[in-house]
Amino acid sequence: IKQKNQEKKKMNRKILSLLKLHLLVSVYSLSTVFSKFAGQQEFLSSKFIIFTFLLFLCLGVYAFFWQKILSNFNLSVAYANRAADLLWGIILGAVFFAEKITFTKIISVFLVFLGIILVIRSEKTKGV
Repeated sequence: IKQKNQEKKKMNRKILSLLKLHLLVSVYSLSTVFSKFAGQQEFLSSKFIIFTFLLFLCLGVYAFFWQKILSNFNLSVAYANRAADLLWGIILGAVFFAEKITFTKIISVFLVFLGIILVIRSEKTKGV
């Protein structure tokens, strides 16, 4: 029973780490939203400066926490999960810029997540 509890705690920590990783990827994706908003403004206007500041803030937060996240994962797993940026880009594009979510985009995201799952499973079977 004690070993089962330890395994469950280890699994819960892994799941929490994956959630943190995907939250961090969403922050990175948000930087692209601020970049697009900044690009739509007059150069050096107050809105341009605010959106550019928010862009760099997102990138700074991402860079700082990315270093922390890497201590929880093999590099191959961490980088494979960064591909989830595609999903966040599609969602944020639809929410902020009324971009269409097409069948092709949905299939693309499905294939990317299938790849992420395969990488995570391959690392798991290695016992890493």
